[in-house]
Amino acid sequence: MFEKAKYKKKPKSALQLEYDLFYMPFGVESELTSRTVYPISSMLVERGSNLVIEYEMLSMPKTAPIAQGVLWTFLQGLEVRPSKIFVSKELRPILQPLAKIVGVELIESELPCIREVREFLKTMSMDLFEE
Repeated sequence: MFEKAKYKKKPKSALQLEYDLFYMPFGVESELTSRTVYPISSMLVERGSNLVIEYEMLSMPKTAPIAQGVLWTFLQGLEVRPSKIFVSKELRPILQPLAKIVGVELIESELPCIREVREFLKTMSMDLFEE
């Protein structure tokens, strides 16, 4: 409750964001199982400028608590409260309870900014992630 009250004190802005949680387009060899696994990525992008504000690779499964927890962590790290967050059809019902609590409008979208960043990630070498 304290975190929610602290968050509500941040100034509201016209900031519009896109948020998604998705499997990476490439696999990583797991030392434990000797299998290829596809890590989960979460991304928060400013709509319009395509500026990646937050990005994180997770070894956890793609679940509702993970999607809500990561978004909440991302939102707490911002200096302002966004006015709108655009999310995928899959994530909208999962994130709606959190959006209601923090007072942000969720809008279902095709996420064009995140799609563009994901296409860029497909062209990147895995060496960049290993450093």
